[in-house]
Formats: sequence, structure tokens, C-alpha cells
Amino acid sequence: MAERTVALIVHQPGACGLLKTGDRWLVSGREVRADHGARLCGGGLCSVFPKLQDILKALPPGGALPDDCLLCDTAACDAVFRMEFVTEAARPEAEEGGFTRRLERGTAAATEVLKKAGPFLSRLPKDVAADLIGSCQTKRYLGGEIVLMQGVVGQHLFIVADGTVEVAKRGEGKDETVLVTLSRGDCFGEMSILTGEMTSAEVRSRGKSSILSVHKDELEALLLKRPVLSREFSKLLAERLKATNASLQSELSRGIIGKLSMISLVDLVQTLSQSRRTGALVLNYYGEQGRLGFRNGTLTAAKTAEALGDEAFFKMLTWPDADFCFEPTPPAEGDPGTVQSDTMGLLMEGLRRMDEAAARKAAGGAEPPKA
Repeated sequence: MAERTVALIVHQPGACGLLKTGDRWLVSGREVRADHGARLCGGGLCSVFPKLQDILKALPPGGALPDDCLLCDTAACDAVFRMEFVTEAARPEAEEGGFTRRLERGTAAATEVLKKAGPFLSRLPKDVAADLIGSCQTKRYLGGEIVLMQGVVGQHLFIVADGTVEVAKRGEGKDETVLVTLSRGDCFGEMSILTGEMTSAEVRSRGKSSILSVHKDELEALLLKRPVLSREFSKLLAERLKATNASLQSELSRGIIGKLSMISLVDLVQTLSQSRRTGALVLNYYGEQGRLGFRNGTLTAAKTAEALGDEAFFKMLTWPDADFCFEPTPPAEGDPGTVQSDTMGLLMEGLRRMDEAAARKAAGGAEPPKA
């Protein structure tokens, strides 16, 4: 006999920020699908799905669902769901390319992905990997389709379930560099959601692929529930930053010329500071030149044609696509433009000013003219 589809209807959303009254989750066997734009909540699913399964197992053939409600047991949530069977006439057709979530319990959900797990998933205990994958949605892509855009603030962690994707960084015009190819069990998108920074590269499918994704709100709840997962994400983040810095340090040691559209000035300064570099970072922005002096990783001087010291550095932070070149030669003694703040203090103040400028822009306020 075919599985009967059950609608879980949000009666009260409680404190869940993902749900609203009337949202429907359609449960068929061990598949759950959000209906008509509703959002799935990993914590809610993990709480109410087993209860629904117990009720269905106890029902006689053709029996009716009880009038009882299901309560989400997630801490400080208390969302309430009603249950009803969906008739064939009312059952919506699955949308092509839509999201589906499978709720196999235990380690079974992770088996296929873990068969060829990447370095991240392979370090997780299987039950933790199963929890993570069980909180994910799945979407299928054709070759060349973009999974994650460059230059956006990420909202999801992605895991490759099948196929491969390539990570490419775009520069000005049509220039791009393919950085790496990821396959089953590899994850991406974590840098943006964990740091709040915009994505630095584009990720697109190579051929047909299946990609798992979990929203950052659900991921945060899972990180609190599973401390081991939080520790592994911290390790992963450190490894990615270390690899980025190592590559950048290698390039800078040769005095390579680049563009800030490919790597931000904040990242450049942090890398030079962490690697204790000595030399000058020269920037050119539409005919205007800026110069930052470093000695053993400490930012000692900053100057542009119209500003010196701290204010010159803050001005250069507003040059999003300037050309840069690092000259690994000691700065001259008594260079004008001595900075008054320590390097980290400059970065923090610069980021604060950038946030304020972005907030003004978002609010429709006029941006101050370029200095």
C-alpha cells in the first residue's frame, strides 16, 4: 500500500524564527517537503518527526489521525503542529528542482555521502555527520549552474552529495581563476556564514550534481547541540585561512601585482601582519596612489596624495578595485604618514567605518563624497 501523505500544519510557531502560523510540511514515508514557500526547521523536524512516526505505526489500516497536537521539544521553541492526512486531490505536485529533505534516522542518512567523504565529513563521528546531513535540503544541478554566487553574504552551508563543483574567483571583466574542484563529502560556503564576510568566489556545478544545504540558523542550532561539530568547523575555518594566507604570502614575497577586487585590503594587511613582512604595499586607484609601510608585520606608515597616517589608511579602504604591488624592501627611516594606532586597532576602526557607510547606503542616506 502506498504511503499516505501527512500534512504537519503550524498551529503556533512558538519562538521559532523560521515558522509562521499555517505553514505546512508534507510528510510521505521518510521524505518531508515544505509546502508553498514554507521553511523547514531542522530542530523542529528532529523533534516532531519521530513522534509522528510512532503515531502512524500505531494506527490501524485506514485509521484517522488523533486530534492531538505535536509539540517541538527544542529548547525555548514550543512550536505546535496539527496533523491531517492529505487526500490525493489535494496533494500538490512536486516542483521540478525543488527541495526535498530525507529523514533517515541514525547513521543511515549519511551512508552514501560518507562512502567517499571529504576531509571535513570524514573527521566527524558518523552520528554527528548523520545529524548534519539530516538537517539538509537537497537540490540537483545541471552542468554550469551556479550553486553559490561570488560577492554575497552566504546564508547556507553546502555539502557535495554527488558529482563535482568547481570554485572560481572572478576578477575584472571576464577574467577568472578556477581555485579548486570539490567532490562528494566536501563542503563550501562555511567561510561566509561563520565570518559574516561576503563570498570570495563563485561555486558552480561540473556536470550533474546533487548538493546538500543547511540554512545558517539551523546550523547554529546544530552547533550548539553538537559541540564536536563546532570544534571541527573551527578547525576547518583555521585551515582555510591558513591555506589562503600561505598562498598569498608566497605571491607577495615575489612582489606580485594584483587587484583588491580579488583580495580585500583588510585580508592583505592581516596576512602581512601575521607573516611579519617588511616592505611597502603600493596601491593605484584610477590615477591616485597610496602607500602602506610595514616593518616586521607592523603597519608603520600610510599616505596618499591628500592624506597621511590613519586617515590615509581609512581612505584606501574605500578603494575596492585598486591595483596593488608589494615591494619587499625596508621602508625608509622617517617616512611621512606615521600611523598613530596599532595595526589591529586600525583594522577594527576601518571595518567600523565601512559598516556605518554600508548602513547609510542601505537606509538610503547619501554617502559622503570620496575624499
